[in-house]
Amino acid sequence: DALPILEVGLRPEHVSLAGEEGAPKDAGFISDIVLVEDHGADSMAMVSLGDQTIMARTRPGEGRVGDRQRAFLVDVGRLHLFHPETGRALV
Repeated sequence: DALPILEVGLRPEHVSLAGEEGAPKDAGFISDIVLVEDHGADSMAMVSLGDQTIMARTRPGEGRVGDRQRAFLVDVGRLHLFHPETGRALV
């Protein structure tokens, strides 16, 4: 039996560079930083996760465009799950 496919929602504030103060300890991935937008006290880094592009909140100066093979951590307790056909929230 095949496992069901779900859509996963993830907010940038629940993805951080490994080693940052307050970074979650749950799960992680390695990715290159594609784009960084500075927003004063925070920066948003665009990174690849599988075939998707997601945003991660970082401290200014912590991540730079072109950084390769950086470790990111995800707070899995903050994931949002959705039905792939209806878009309805499951959790």
